[in-house]
Amino acid sequence: MSPGTIGLVHCFDSDSDRVNPADSNQRLAVIKLNNGTVMYLREVTKLLALVCILREDSFEKRGLIDFNFLCFRQGITDVFSLGKKQVLENGDTSMNGIIEAK
Repeated sequence: MSPGTIGLVHCFDSDSDRVNPADSNQRLAVIKLNNGTVMYLREVTKLLALVCILREDSFEKRGLIDFNFLCFRQGITDVFSLGKKQVLENGDTSMNGIIEAK
């Protein structure tokens, strides 16, 4: 790897590695880089994570960052739910939601 990259394969590990397994929405990682920035990763869904790179002094407003993340996650959840609902209403069984011409 080059000096500017980090392997993040196991940042969000299995349920057995969680500190509090009852709190399923708290999978996150905070990585302080040596150039005064913080990389903040949080799980949005099982297959999607949000990565924020911000200055270390901005990370002091963690409550605001967490609030904005929760709003973002709710919006993403709503979008996915709406898409799934439309697929089910149209009777489409394809995975991508695109109805093929007959």
